[in-house]
Amino acid sequence: ILYASMRQEARKKEMPAEAYQTLKDYKKFSQSVNYKRIFAKNAKDPYQGQHVLIVDDDFTYEVIDESTVKTKSVVTKKILDYAGKKANSELHFYYCPKNTEISLTNMYVELEDGTIRRVVDSEINVMDADWKASAPRYPDIKHIVVTLPGTDIGTTVHYECERVTKDLPLISGSIYFEPSEPILHHRYAVIIPEGMKLETICNDTSYFFRGEEEVPNFVISDLKDGRKQYLLDMVNLTNIVKREANLVPAAFRSPIRSFICENAKDSYMNGGWKNYAAKLQKEVERATTDQKEVEAKVKEITEGKESLRQKVIAIRDYIEINVREDGPSFTSLPLDAISDADQTLKDGYGNDFDKAVLFYAMLKCVGFNPSILLASSLDAFDYEQNLFFMLPQRSIFTEAYVEIYLNGKTVYLNCCSQYDMLETKGPDRTVVLDLSNGNISLRNQPEEFAYDRDTTYEIEVADDLTATISRVSNFGGPAYGSLVRDVVETLPEMVRREELQAADGIARGAQILENFERITNGYPGITKIKVKTDNYVQKDGDTIYLKPFYGFGFGGVTKPTRIYPFYSGSKSKNKTVIKLTFPKEYTKALFMPSGNFEFPGQLGYLTTTVEHEEGSSSWTITYRSELEPAVIDQEQYHQLHLINKKLSGESFNTIAVTKETEKK
Repeated sequence: ILYASMRQEARKKEMPAEAYQTLKDYKKFSQSVNYKRIFAKNAKDPYQGQHVLIVDDDFTYEVIDESTVKTKSVVTKKILDYAGKKANSELHFYYCPKNTEISLTNMYVELEDGTIRRVVDSEINVMDADWKASAPRYPDIKHIVVTLPGTDIGTTVHYECERVTKDLPLISGSIYFEPSEPILHHRYAVIIPEGMKLETICNDTSYFFRGEEEVPNFVISDLKDGRKQYLLDMVNLTNIVKREANLVPAAFRSPIRSFICENAKDSYMNGGWKNYAAKLQKEVERATTDQKEVEAKVKEITEGKESLRQKVIAIRDYIEINVREDGPSFTSLPLDAISDADQTLKDGYGNDFDKAVLFYAMLKCVGFNPSILLASSLDAFDYEQNLFFMLPQRSIFTEAYVEIYLNGKTVYLNCCSQYDMLETKGPDRTVVLDLSNGNISLRNQPEEFAYDRDTTYEIEVADDLTATISRVSNFGGPAYGSLVRDVVETLPEMVRREELQAADGIARGAQILENFERITNGYPGITKIKVKTDNYVQKDGDTIYLKPFYGFGFGGVTKPTRIYPFYSGSKSKNKTVIKLTFPKEYTKALFMPSGNFEFPGQLGYLTTTVEHEEGSSSWTITYRSELEPAVIDQEQYHQLHLINKKLSGESFNTIAVTKETEKK
C-alpha cells in the first residue's frame, strides 16, 4: 500500500532523491515478498493451477448378457479453487427410462471441519430434455440435476451412481490415461459372464507426448460362476497435459485402452462394426417396408418430373422444407426407437437418423438402391490407425447420410439443404460406416467441387490517389448453397446492410460505385461489388504505398516455441488474384509480395507470382495455397513460426511503387 501511494505521489511532482531511494527499496522488498510467497505455495501445493483433485474414482462395468450392462461409479473429489467450486456445485446425469434404470446413493459434501452434509430429496430435480415438447414421440431422456449443499473451496464431494442399461447394440468402452484433473486412485474393472470374451486394443503411442510409454493392460482374474474380471488399478495419475492450441487429436495424443465384449465365437475383426451395421440395417428395412403414405407422397411430388435428377431434387426439397430435424440423437436411444418412415412423414419431424430413413424410403420408391452412411465427427487424420475406429462404440458415428449413384456420380442427401447443388455437398475428410456392408472408409469431396471461393480484386489508383476497387468472388462447393440461402432468405431491409458490410470489408468508409450483386442462376455462384475510397493509398515523395487484401497465416502459431506438437487439421485449396493499376509514370516496384513457401511436416505450400511488363504501370499478383492435415513436431514448429511471422509481417504485405528515374 505504501509503495502504491508513493508511486501516485511520484506521478504528481518530481520526487526528492531520498524519497526516490525509499521507493526503490520498497519495490525491491515487495518483489522479494511475492517471490517467497509463490515459492512457498508451490512447495506446499503440488496441485497448483488445478481446479479439482480426484481422490478416488472407482468404476465397474459388469456385462450381464449380450445386450445388458450394469455400471457403478463411486467418486470422491476435493475442490481446490473457485473454478472447481463453480464447476462442481451440481451433479448432472442423463438417462433414457425406456432402457435404463438409475440409482443415486450416498451423495454428500464433507466440509473442511469434517461436518457431513448429505443431499436431501429437495436438492434433486428431474427434468425433461429440452426437445420433449417439440418431439413428443421419442422416448424420454431425463436430466437429473443434484445441487450439492455447502460446496466450497477445500470441501470434498462424494457420490455413487449405479445404472442398468438394456437393449444395447454394442457393449464396449474406452479408458483414458490422460485425465483432465489429477487422480490419486483410479480403479476400472470390467466383468464378463461365462461364454463371452473381451477384446482389447491400445493406441499407437507414436504421437504420445511423454515418449514411448507402455499403455497399462488389464489384470485378469477368475470370479465365481465362471465370470472373469479385467482390472486396471492405478495411482497418481497427475501428469496433466497443459492447455495449448492445436493439440494432436486425442486418439494419438492420449494413451487409451478400448474394449469390446462379444460372443466367444466372434472377434471384433469379423464382428464388431459389421454386427452393429447389420443390426441397424435390419431396423432400416423394418422402418421402410410397406410405407403406404411415403409411396403416395413420392408419387405426388415427382409427378411430371421426367429425369431421375429432377425426382431426386423434388424428394430432397420436400423433406428439407417440410420435415424439421428434432429430437434426441439416435445413439442415445435403443434401436427399436427408430421411427417408421410413414410416422416421420406424418409428424413432420425426426432426428437425423429418422430423416435419413425417410430419404431411404422415398429414394427406393423411384428406383434407387440407396445406402445409409453413419458419419463420424472425429478428426479423420490417419484414421486407419485411429483407435476409435478399430473397436466399435456407438458414440463414434452420430450423423447419417444417404448415398446414391446418379448419372455416374455419387450424391449425398440428408446433409444438404434445398439450396445446394446435389453434387456439391457431402462428407469431406469424413470417416463413414456403410450400413449395407459394415465397412469403414474415408470420403472426400470431389475435386471439382472441393473449393469454397476464388477471389479477384482489381485496384486502380488515380492521380489524386483515390482508389477504385472491384471484387469478384466465385462460390463453389458447399459455399454455393450458403450463397443461394443468403439470396433467398435475406430480408429486403437487410440487403442494404449486407452491401455496406461488403464495402466496409474492402475499405473503411468506402463509397459504393456499383451495388453489391449476387448471381446464383449458374454454377459457381458469383458476388460482385465496386467501391471508391480516398484513404486506401499513402504517398511519400514519389512513392505510393498500399496493402493488399490477401492475408495468410496459421491460427495458434503465436509463440516461437511449443510444449507439444502442433496439429493442423484443415484441408484447403485457395486462389486470390490482385490486379493493380497505378498512374502511368509509376512503373517501378520497390516492394511486392513474393516468395514460395513450403510448410514443414508436409503441411502444404503457398506460392506468390508477380506478372509485370517492362514500362507498364500494371501488376498482377497471384496467391495459391494448398494445405493438408499434418503434425508438426516442436523443432519443425519453430520453422513454421518463422514462416508465419514473415507472412503476417509488413514486408510481405506491403506494395510500394515509384517513378522510373534515369540511372546516374
